[in-house]
Amino acid sequence: MSIYEDLVKEWDYLAPHKVKAITISNTARSSGDFKVLPRRFANETAVACFLINDNECLKKTLVFFDGKVDTIYVDVEQKQQIDLFHEAKQIVENSELTTIKPNDIAIESCDLLLRKIYKDDLSSKNILVIGTGNLASKIALRLAERQAHVYIEGRSRTKEETIVQGINSFLPAYTYPIHTYREWDSMKKWDAIISFLSGSYWGEEHLFPQIDENTFIIDGGISNFSSSFVKQMLDQQTMVTRLDVRFALPYQFLDTMKDTVTF
Repeated sequence: MSIYEDLVKEWDYLAPHKVKAITISNTARSSGDFKVLPRRFANETAVACFLINDNECLKKTLVFFDGKVDTIYVDVEQKQQIDLFHEAKQIVENSELTTIKPNDIAIESCDLLLRKIYKDDLSSKNILVIGTGNLASKIALRLAERQAHVYIEGRSRTKEETIVQGINSFLPAYTYPIHTYREWDSMKKWDAIISFLSGSYWGEEHLFPQIDENTFIIDGGISNFSSSFVKQMLDQQTMVTRLDVRFALPYQFLDTMKDTVTF
């Protein structure tokens, strides 16, 4: 199917709705030049979503939808060489052009999910955050501020220690400090495990003894856990979930919501 056929197909979905929008984003991990992502609906708005890493594909998409949709949401985070927002400013003339930060939406989704699971009480919960990148660091900070006991595991010990020291340097004075995974008492069980990696997790085997049926596991990256790991967790009644960023999708619409506009 050509890009044009994909765009027409998404427009067929959007057209009947009163309020229409598209989102254009990319990822740090190479995912091809053009990809149609799952559709979304929130805040009475139908949304078609695209992952774009190529200037020509970006131009075709923007030209096609400019003026057809109310708002074009463009990822402003510079994760690839292509600058989506800079290019969009040169092309979009009729639709409202609004920047978004998908990483922040992912963090809001993860934060909200954990708050719901633990009835908004994360105090003293032992949580392992796997990863030392943007998302892992942000959720570690957020959970430490919610009084959780946070431990970080990274592929690189040097970066792991750098992230831990960096976050601890500006946490509120009486916050329980973040620790590295090596400081964890391996005889204890995790309340929650969150993975934000761009690839597969390397340490599933050493986690098995530290997980029971009360552990809540979130795969926030791209298939971070193997199918065999997921199966074993489900067999022992341990909840494993793929983070669904639609949970915090209304966060994307804050800039265009009536209360924000009139404030």
